[in-house]
Parts: sequence; C-alpha cells; structure tokens
Amino acid sequence: MTEVRERIPVDEPGNRAPLMVLAWIWVLAPFSYGVYELVVKIPALFGS
Repeated sequence: MTEVRERIPVDEPGNRAPLMVLAWIWVLAPFSYGVYELVVKIPALFGS
C-alpha cells in the first residue's frame, strides 16, 4: 500500500510573513530607541 501525504510548503512566503514582521519589530524597536537616545545626547558631547 502506498500512502500519499500532502506536503505543506514551509518555504511559502505567506506562511512566515507574520513571523517576519514580528522579527523586524523585535529588532527595529530597540535599535530605533538607541538611535533616538544617541541623537538626544549628541549636543552634550559637543558642549552645546
């Protein structure tokens, strides 16, 4: 007997889109905050 299994395509972009959005938010949120803090502190570095 031959059993036919339906394969689920794991490389299909639609399957991982929410995960990719979450991953980018996870990276960009702290990075953006760090850049903001750096920009806020730049005047103090130059004595302004």
